[in-house]
Amino acid sequence: MSFAMGGRAFDTLEQVRTRDNGQIEWRVQNSECYVIVTLTPVPPAGPGKTTYEVANVSACEGSDLEGAETGF
Repeated sequence: MSFAMGGRAFDTLEQVRTRDNGQIEWRVQNSECYVIVTLTPVPPAGPGKTTYEVANVSACEGSDLEGAETGF
């Protein structure tokens, strides 16, 4: 994800949706762009916590924050 965002830190993290197949989409954004990260749940074989694998990281798209600080 850091590579997709040009190595810049992110400003916001927001859960977008849970797909019918159980994958969870998160929107990760900084002042330059955002990526959609799709996680696949990996339930434990027995008792324990569910972990997640990164299924996909989208290309960096334009940011909703563009112009927010300058008023444009």
